[in-house]
Amino acid sequence: MRAPMLFACILSLAAALPCAGADSVTGWRANWTGRFPDVEPMLKWSEQENVVWKEATPGWGNATPVIVGDRVFYSAEKMALVCASLADGKVRWKKEVAYGDIFGEEEKPKIEEARTKTKEIENEMAPFNKDLRKVGKELREVGKQLKKDKENEELKAKSKELKAKAAELKKKVNELRAKLKPFEKYKIPKTEGTNGYSSPTPVTDGTHVYALYCPGIVACYDMSGTRTWMVMTERPVDAWGHSASPVLVDGTLVVHVINVFGLDPATGKEKWKSPSRAHWGSPIPARIGDTGVVVTTNGEIIRASDGKILAKGLFALTYGTPVVHDGVVYALDGATGVAVKLPEAVEGDTAKTETVCKVKIKKDRYYASPLVHEGIVYAITQKGVLSALDVKDGKKLYEQQVKELGKGTTFPSLVLAGKNILVSMDNGTTLVVKPGSTFEILQTNKLDKFRTTPVFAGNRMVVRTLKNLYLIGAK
Repeated sequence: MRAPMLFACILSLAAALPCAGADSVTGWRANWTGRFPDVEPMLKWSEQENVVWKEATPGWGNATPVIVGDRVFYSAEKMALVCASLADGKVRWKKEVAYGDIFGEEEKPKIEEARTKTKEIENEMAPFNKDLRKVGKELREVGKQLKKDKENEELKAKSKELKAKAAELKKKVNELRAKLKPFEKYKIPKTEGTNGYSSPTPVTDGTHVYALYCPGIVACYDMSGTRTWMVMTERPVDAWGHSASPVLVDGTLVVHVINVFGLDPATGKEKWKSPSRAHWGSPIPARIGDTGVVVTTNGEIIRASDGKILAKGLFALTYGTPVVHDGVVYALDGATGVAVKLPEAVEGDTAKTETVCKVKIKKDRYYASPLVHEGIVYAITQKGVLSALDVKDGKKLYEQQVKELGKGTTFPSLVLAGKNILVSMDNGTTLVVKPGSTFEILQTNKLDKFRTTPVFAGNRMVVRTLKNLYLIGAK
């Protein structure tokens, strides 16, 4: 971040805490902050060194593991929840969701009919789309020529002819698309290959595990793997899929797909629905006095008990997820960093927040979530530029292109592991970085590729790669 003032003037802290609900609630980044200050982890590891165990996973995925007692839970492709043993990493059970399962028995015969009709219409549409792409290409070429020869009547006529043809083709395509609408709900929503259908990290209260999948499906399982309920919230509209993880706050399961839903954890029944917008990052639990809330990536503060929007428009993160630390929300993405102080209490239906500062940051996507530690905010771009920022006076302590990470994308979020910070790239590289005002690498480690965030079980670290689950630590 380049601005001279950043995250400044935080002199008094609000009563908000980074996690809401019971201590047994565990979810994304374990506690939604990525902080494990009390552990004494190994600083050095590889696929062979300091590996307690390594077990192949029954499906790839981007969901971070969630640890409950002697169990490790994670979601896997296509739409599955896996329970593994913390003792040896072996799978205890795997429960899959089929998209058709969300429909009642009376609707199931319509699924096959919808598939057949959809295929017929899409086949009919294909040549029109092909011609439309061809016409579009020709139109762009004619446009380029017209820029050089604006008075060419032959080119003008050609452009007019092509535009008319394109309009005719678009009309036909739109007519066919309209025929698809009655069958849309029976077709699984689109996603993208890197994202998949199971990127959201599950959340658990210690007795049940709640998994959210890309189509907007939420499923609840007990510790033995019995599914107690499954509901459909709403279909995502982005063809790249969905990745925001669910949250448990004060007896409400909060799910952000497009809008934000509050579900009854016991039944899956909708308690409330609050308007919002689709984003890739996850809602974050917090407390304002005695009130449990979630902070969304769209910059809303929503009361968990009734879905009332207490504040909105605080920021809008397209890719990243905010973090709450000592009563302040830190949100960084795109070209902007924002620090918002939460109030000590909710006044009626309002949370009177204070924007401490809004500043320019290194322009890029911030897939990884930030980390706050000992007065410094650490944030890393998708391309591996790590920034350290002083929360007291806004001083940029450093902005470092971390070449040691190698080539890849920094999907994994930053982690405080004991006294040091873990910085990971999806190529499997993890650097152990010393906290402070200067950039210093203590150790470079390498596993196979992963996009998840490391978490800890005591002093041992659990890492879920695209192919394996690892327990790193002393044997």
